[in-house]
Formats: sequence, structure tokens, C-alpha cells
Amino acid sequence: MSNVGKSPWIIHYDGSSCNGCDIEVLAALTPLYDAERFGVVNTGNPKHADIFVVTGGINDQNAPVVKQIYDQMLEPKVVVACGACACGGGVYQTCYNIRGGVDTVIPVDAYVPGCAVKPESNVDLVVNFELWDDDKAYDRLGLETEYTSILGVNVPCVTIPVRPGRNLAVILELAAMNNRQKKMGYNAAVTLAQEHDKMIDNGGRY
Repeated sequence: MSNVGKSPWIIHYDGSSCNGCDIEVLAALTPLYDAERFGVVNTGNPKHADIFVVTGGINDQNAPVVKQIYDQMLEPKVVVACGACACGGGVYQTCYNIRGGVDTVIPVDAYVPGCAVKPESNVDLVVNFELWDDDKAYDRLGLETEYTSILGVNVPCVTIPVRPGRNLAVILELAAMNNRQKKMGYNAAVTLAQEHDKMIDNGGRY
């Protein structure tokens, strides 16, 4: 962020959502949250926009529109899939006319899951996806919590190795749910490890 010289402008496109996420996105610009006081402007011109916010799933009708808006934006640019539908199709995922999330048409830089997303939501978790490496050792349980710094604030970070064909939207939702449980005082990884040790101490019996 240190090389950003001006406030980001966004362009918002509603793919095929129920308008729940659209209302929440626009609510962030209202006087209650007032993102405009930081210079954030919701523009209608792709050539003026820095961030492409997409809500709703992708279908055959809107896919060319999303691609055209993306191509008209100047570099550097960021694409944000906002809401469960934009991340992977959401509740409409199995509909005959839904291709899936935004990443079926254009590359996505940030996934913001939720149904619907809330304007007051903070960045609670950073999820990094990387291709599975057979020669690399991974912490499959997630016992150790890693952090990354965003504008001087330490935010929990998790790296998830994936193989081609995995449903990234579902994995992302599960990671968000697991992080929420941790914030509420329940750590599934620690509980599993404790139960495993208890079973070993009891000779393989609970």
C-alpha cells in the first residue's frame, strides 16, 4: 500500500445477485460508514476505476460484460468478489444458467465471503491459496496461528495448499467459519489434538 498515491475508486457490477450484497456495498458509502471521506468514489467509468467490485454469480449473459469491464480498466487494478455468489455461485451454484464465481471469467484478487456481506465487517482473516507441493510439509491441523501485517495491524493468516479442481469458494467459507469459532473460544484443531492424545493414553479407546 505504500506505493498507492491516491484514494482508490471502485466500479461496482451486479452479476445476478439477490441485491443483498449490492445494498451492503452501497451502504458503505452512506453517511453512517462514509467511505467517501477517504476519497473512495463509486464511478461508472471503468477507465477511472482502480477496484472492480462484483456481486452475484456469473452466467452466460453477464460473463462478456464482466470481461469487457475488466479489460477496459487500466493497470494496476484489483478485482474483489463480494459475497458468496461472487466467490463461487453461492445458493445459485447448481442452477442451470450459473457458471460459478467471478474467477470463471476474470482473475480475482480478493474473495469476501458472506450472505450478505456487511459494510462494518473488518479484515479478520487472510487466506493464501497455493498449488500443492509434494515436497513441502504442511501444517494440516492448523495448530499454529500465523499472522500478516496489513497497514501495521497483525491479522491472522492461513495458507491452504490446493490441487486443480478444488472448490475454492467452499474452502474459503470453511476457513472463515473456523476462524470465527476461534474468536468465539473454540479451536477445533486443539480439541482434535487433545482427543487424539487422550485416546492414545487410553490404549486406543475413548
